[in-house]
Amino acid sequence: MNKRQQPAMGYADAKAGFSAMVRRATQEHSPVVIERQRGGQEGVVVVDRDDLAEALREHRFETEVFIEGGGYSIGLEEFGLHGTGSTFEEALADLLDALRAYADDYFAQLEFYRRTPNRAKHYLPLLRFRATPADKQLDLLLETEPGQVAAAS
Repeated sequence: MNKRQQPAMGYADAKAGFSAMVRRATQEHSPVVIERQRGGQEGVVVVDRDDLAEALREHRFETEVFIEGGGYSIGLEEFGLHGTGSTFEEALADLLDALRAYADDYFAQLEFYRRTPNRAKHYLPLLRFRATPADKQLDLLLETEPGQVAAAS
């Protein structure tokens, strides 16, 4: 039997049924659309965090590693971000901190960045980054192929 698509939920219903709505998104993996019912174009979609990260898997970070004078530098050139350290792990941790700070700034000033041609394209990779649990974000910097993580040495 075909399931019919759930209609958009109003804000009041979403607030009243918050737990059920989150359960539907996370356990049933069914996105929940919420729209303002009276006179507005506003709407949001509640989707499971892992489902969102998976849907955005092709938006990967391409890191470049440089070893110079006994130190390491790891860059996300497209983002203008770099991490440095005396070891690979230190440089990677530094880059992760820089990426987290940039993501915070990007989403805090989203309208500005969305109008900036060289920064607008960062939205989907940063959304994937934000949708990834903090303890798994480092893996995004080590991906060699979608879903595969390089071994850090």
